[in-house]
Amino acid sequence: MVAGQTLCPKLNLRCPVFIMPPRSKEARQKSLAHLIFQAIQESPHLQDILVIAVSPARKAFFISQLCISIPDVFAGRTKTPADLFDILTIWFGKYNGSQFNAVEEALQQRRNYLAIHRSQKHTFIHRIRLDSSPDSRDAFLGAIKIFHISQLGTPYPSVKHWICETDDIDHKWRDFLHNDPKAHPDRRRPRLPIFRLDHTKLQLDIKANEDALVYDETSNELLMVVIRNFGRDPNLLKHIEGIIKQSVDCRRSIRVINYFHS
Repeated sequence: MVAGQTLCPKLNLRCPVFIMPPRSKEARQKSLAHLIFQAIQESPHLQDILVIAVSPARKAFFISQLCISIPDVFAGRTKTPADLFDILTIWFGKYNGSQFNAVEEALQQRRNYLAIHRSQKHTFIHRIRLDSSPDSRDAFLGAIKIFHISQLGTPYPSVKHWICETDDIDHKWRDFLHNDPKAHPDRRRPRLPIFRLDHTKLQLDIKANEDALVYDETSNELLMVVIRNFGRDPNLLKHIEGIIKQSVDCRRSIRVINYFHS
C-alpha cells in the first residue's frame, strides 16, 4: 500500500489515504490457477478427462471442456490448447494446495497412464519390428529377392480394365461388372471392360509367398517392395482394416472408383 494525504472538504482536514498497488502478474496467475483447480476439484467429469489427456488431441478436448465450465477462462491468450494444458500442469506444481487433492490424484493417475501407454507403445513397435538396428534391418532386406525390369512401350496389362486371370473368374464377375448398378456408381464414367490376362506376357510374376525388391534396370530406381507377412500383429491388422473401411464409407461415386484405378 502507498500512503498519501487528501483533503476532506466537509471537515476542512487533510486525511491519510492508502492506495492499493496493482496486483502483480504472479498474483493474477495464482488466482487464475486456483480458480481452474477448484473447477476441476468439483468436477468428476474433468478429472476423468484429465487422467487420459496424454495426446495433443486429448489435451485440446480437456481444455475445451474446461472452457465450458469456466467461460472465457483463457480469454486473450494465444497459446494452443495443448500448450495451455502444459501450462496448467506447471501451475499445479507451483500453486498446488492441499484443498486440491482430487486434482492431484487425477494428475498422478495421468502420469501412471502415460507410463503404461509409453511402455505399450514401445512393446508394440518392437513387436512389429520397427525398431530394428541397422545391421538387423540390412540382414532382413538382404534375404529378399531382387528383380530388375525394363519400362514397356505399351503398358501390360492394359490400364482402365478389370483384370481377369481365369475363365471361372470371368464367368463369375462378367454379368455383375457389365450390368449391375452397384458396379457402376458413377454414371459419368463408362463401365470398364474385362481384360483376360496372359501370364506369358508379364515381365515379372511375384508369387503369393514371395518377397521382392523391384528396380528399374536402367535407372536402378526402386519401384516396388513386397514383404509378405510383415505386419502380422492382429491389433495392427485390425487397425488398418478399420482405416480402410472408414475410408470406403466416407468416399462416394468417382472417388471410390479412383481408389481401384490409380
